[in-house]
Amino acid sequence: MIFSDEFRRCFQRQTAYAEPTYALEDCVAAMEANGWIFMEDDADADARETKFREVGELFRATLPLCDEREMAFLSLAADLSEKRAALDTDISDMPFWLFFRGDSVYLFCTNGDYFLVLPDELRKIFREVTEAAGFAAENARKRELSEYAAALANLYGVYDVDQFLLVWNRHHREKITEEEAISFLEDREQFYSDFYFMEDFIVHMGIDEEEAEDLLEATEELEYYMPPKSVIREYARRGNEFPSDTGLEEIIALLTPHLPPKFDEEDKDYLKFLLIESCERQKSPERVRHILEKHDAPLSNPAFRETFERLYRRLRNNTNA
Repeated sequence: MIFSDEFRRCFQRQTAYAEPTYALEDCVAAMEANGWIFMEDDADADARETKFREVGELFRATLPLCDEREMAFLSLAADLSEKRAALDTDISDMPFWLFFRGDSVYLFCTNGDYFLVLPDELRKIFREVTEAAGFAAENARKRELSEYAAALANLYGVYDVDQFLLVWNRHHREKITEEEAISFLEDREQFYSDFYFMEDFIVHMGIDEEEAEDLLEATEELEYYMPPKSVIREYARRGNEFPSDTGLEEIIALLTPHLPPKFDEEDKDYLKFLLIESCERQKSPERVRHILEKHDAPLSNPAFRETFERLYRRLRNNTNA
């Protein structure tokens, strides 16, 4: 078995059950045939071409940010795609979703064999960028910048570019400019989901805009805290730790009595996946509950809705603890 049962069930909807194809446009078409939405239905050929170009640009900008685990995954995808070979490695613990969400990698299944595809256009970019002189140094610098960006989001909840500059430049001889910081943070925010922009502020993904505004108001008069390197390292790690008690099972238990009989274990696994993914995409409980409407959950019942939203906030907070 190539995948764990849980991975297979969750990602069957992200798998194209067809012969693998290796052009980006064809990969997208295969996934669209599987019900995946790449663009609006009325998008014309020029809009699609622009979107494909943007996918390549985002992929290029993201590569210097990738950590060792992410780079190993992309190397595997590039090697298999170059050989047109089937998967013979379990990728259940690899960052498949991160790159699938970025329209970068695709999973095909035919005759029981799975194919992990990095489209030819992106594979060319991957080789060009990662084999270039100076990439290792750029990668190391941007990975450290990523650690600082994540650490400050975990530590402060909300911060601005000036704070990022202040903390980074305090701890490094090689300074960073405001222009470089903004460019880096914008590139990172497009691909990863541990923070988002709210006007001129960078906000932790577990905090919605109303909460962010409350936090800014509450801390306006407080003396500024300059974190030492040890605190930066500690808070950078917190974003990579997934707690064992997330509250996910409590949400499923709440929903189960109201789900239709045809809603089987695979459907429940996929629902879990959607809930976790929604936490990573900064959706409020009010927005997430629309995911459940088609499953006939009694969201019009105030008591049910209040319980669900309370459990969802707990899930979101624990996911981003």
